[in-house]
Formats: sequence, structure tokens, C-alpha cells
Amino acid sequence: MMPVPSLPENQPDINITPDRISKNSLWIFLGLLSSAAISLVTILFLTRYLGPEKFGLYSVALSLTSLFIPLSNLGLDLHLTRTVSANPKSLTRELAHTLSAKTILSAIVWILIILTASLLKYSTVLIGYVALFGISMLVGSMAQSFIASIRAIRKMRYESISIFTGKMAILFGVLFMIIIKANITMIILANLLGMIVLFMTSLYFLKLQIGHLDIYFSLKGIKSRLESAFPFGLASIFVVIYYRIDTVMLSKMVDINEVGIYNSAYNIVLASMILSSPIAVSLFPALSAIYSKNKNEADHIFNKGVSFSVLLGLPLGIGTALMAKPIIEIAYGVNFVSSVPLLLIMSGTIPLLFVTHIFGSSIGAVGFQKRVAWVTAINGSFNVLLNLILIPHYGTRGAAIATLLTEFLSMIQLIIASKGIFEKHVLKDLLKICLCCILGTAGFILTIEYTGPWLAAGIFALVYAGFVFALKLVPIDMVKNILASSRE
Repeated sequence: MMPVPSLPENQPDINITPDRISKNSLWIFLGLLSSAAISLVTILFLTRYLGPEKFGLYSVALSLTSLFIPLSNLGLDLHLTRTVSANPKSLTRELAHTLSAKTILSAIVWILIILTASLLKYSTVLIGYVALFGISMLVGSMAQSFIASIRAIRKMRYESISIFTGKMAILFGVLFMIIIKANITMIILANLLGMIVLFMTSLYFLKLQIGHLDIYFSLKGIKSRLESAFPFGLASIFVVIYYRIDTVMLSKMVDINEVGIYNSAYNIVLASMILSSPIAVSLFPALSAIYSKNKNEADHIFNKGVSFSVLLGLPLGIGTALMAKPIIEIAYGVNFVSSVPLLLIMSGTIPLLFVTHIFGSSIGAVGFQKRVAWVTAINGSFNVLLNLILIPHYGTRGAAIATLLTEFLSMIQLIIASKGIFEKHVLKDLLKICLCCILGTAGFILTIEYTGPWLAAGIFALVYAGFVFALKLVPIDMVKNILASSRE
């Protein structure tokens, strides 16, 4: 990026016609579903290949690095999405400012990551893993600015394709490393390759949409942008603390094998959690654009988002609990059977995650990000405190319980925080969804003895889906409209 003495006063007229929310939701859903599947397949191969001890080392390096990545962003990408959604002509200027600030922040963060690993007295080898993961994730962080720009102009198909391409590059890289029996260092380098592919692909699609893209280095006005973005950044920091601090704390309190066992279960939950993103991601720019202009329409969109989030999250959580043992056995094998109780506990977080994701994203989208920041700050602090109390007594099960209780607290706080922002009319839908889940669970329990767990799980899904359509939670006409929009 070449420095320029000042910002151009006249921004180019970027002519973008946003896709409809239904179309964006479909693309994001398909993209994140495929990405989640690829990530899960990657982690399954990787976990089996490395075994509990080496996978524990890999997980510690990944988690420690993840704790610092929000500091390289500080909410700038979300601020970019929100600003450009309201004024597409500002894209070039906002993107240039964001990349300029993140370049400096990334250099500082990489040094902090290595210093922290040293202060924790990790081995030289583990510090090396942390340093490599830091480079990989910082490249991915820069790519997220292009993704944020694509999201802002509401062309989610290109976001989905970019993420899918990056994930496939990681999968093929990891599989190649497994075939040649490579070490952890080479596997992390495969991850770096995938991040570079994501960077190049997202940049290509952004330029494809807006034509010529002037990227220049400028820190003019960076203070005001950081002040505006900081609540988003603070929320991101505490969210990452909540998701990753348990692994770092476990690395200092239990055997590294136990860390690997814990993360084998936790990664299944994280993979399923990705499915909560499509609705929240596609609603963010839409709510940001219309909230001040049409409050009733914003309320309608939000309520539909909540209903569909629960529609996906609740059966997924129940299904994971019912199938915890078969899932672990087929995914990781007998070496990881002790992670079954952990998955059983953490399956309860799945529906909670779906709800908190849609609430947090929607509240932040309409200008109340400070409320979300406070909620995440309380969650992060509460999670650290619970881990300090529970891990010494209950080990990995204590960490799993801390995760579940923190997510429940998060849901309660966000529901309270949304008061006065959105009018909520979802109780009727929620009761119908609970009824569908009860009937699906009954089908599972009544048939598992005769069919085995996997066929019983299929019956659960069929019964649930059948009653969802019968109760018109997902009208057939809506499905037809979404499919029609995807062909446009």
C-alpha cells in the first residue's frame, strides 16, 4: 500500500444493488454450512492424526493466538460494514483507513503474542507454533476487511465463495501434510496457505464488484474511527476470551492430553455454532440500513431472525446430546471416548449460542454496540472466574460447565439489553418449536432400540422437519421464494 498525503475529497460513485435478505441468507447459510463441514472434516483428520497429546499442543497454540487477534481489529471491520452499509460511496475511504490501522495493530499484536507465550513459560517449540499461528491469523484478519466490505454491499455469495475457497485450501493442505506424515509446524503452514488464498480470493471478488480499488495508507481520522469501533472491538475481545481462555487455562492446570480431549469435544460445538452465523450476518447490514427509517420493518426482520435461529439451534443441541457417544466414536475413535461427557455438557450451549448470536449482532447493528460490549465484558470475566473455581476441582468437566453457565448468563443479559430496541413477538413460534423438538425426541427414544442411534437420529430429523412445516414455522411459499431468488 502506497502512502498518500491526504484523503481524496470526492469518493467514487459505487453502483451496487444489494441482494435480498432471503437470497443473502441462503448464500451465507450454504457458504457457512459448507465451511463448517470442511472445518469439521479438517479437525477430525487432524485430531486422529495428532492424537490427544499433540492435538493438545496444537489447540493451546491456536487458542492463545486467538485471544490476541481481536486486538489487531478492535472492531474496525464491523465499523466498516456498518458505515458502508449506510453509505456505499464511502467504501474505498473506509477500507483504506481500516487496512492502514490494522497493518500497524497487527505488527504490535504479533509481538505481544510471542511475549505472552514466553511469560507463560511455554516450551520453545510451543512458542514457535504460536508465532506461526500468529502470522496465519493476522493474514486472515486482513482478509476479513475485504469480507466486511463485501458484506456491507450485501453480496454475500462472494463472501461465501471466498470463505469456502480458503477452507478448501486449508483442508487440502492439511490432508497433504498428513499423507507425508508432516509435523505440527508444517500443518500450521498449511493453515497459513489457506489464509493467503482467502485474502486473494476476497480481494478479487471485491474488485469484481466495484471495479478499480484504490488502496492507500492513511491514518487520518483514525482516532475517531477507533473510538466509534471500540465497542465492537471490546465485545470481540471478550467473546474470544470466553471461547478460548478455557484452553489456555487448562494448559496450565491439567495434563496436555486432557487439553486435547477437551478440545475434541469443544470443536464439535464450535463447528455447529458456525450454523448460527448465516441469519445474523445477513441481517446485520439490513438492520443497520433500515432501523432508523422503518422501525416496524426492523422489528419484523429481527423477530424472524430470532425464530429461525431457535428453529436451527434447539434441535441441533438436543440432537448432539442424544448422539454424543456415537458422534465421538465415529469422529475420533476410542482414544477420545472420555470426551463424551464433555460433549454432553456442552451440547446445551448450542441453542443458547444461536440465540445470543442473533441478539448480539442485531443490537450492535442498530447502534447499541456499547450494550453488547458490556454484556461480553461481564461474560468474559464471569467465564474466567468460573474456570478458576471449577477447573482445579473438576478439570475439563469444570471448564465445560463454565462454558454452559456463561452462555446462559449471556442469553439473559442480551434479552434484557434488547429492551427498548426491538419489539419482541416470538413466544408463539418458540412454543411451536419446543413442541416439534419434543415430538422429534419422542420419535428418537421410541425407535433407537430397534434401529440404532443413526437411523433414530434420522427419524428425529424427519419428525421435527415434518411438524415444522405442518405448523407453518417455515411456510412452503417462503421456501419457494428463497429457492427462486437463489436462481436469479
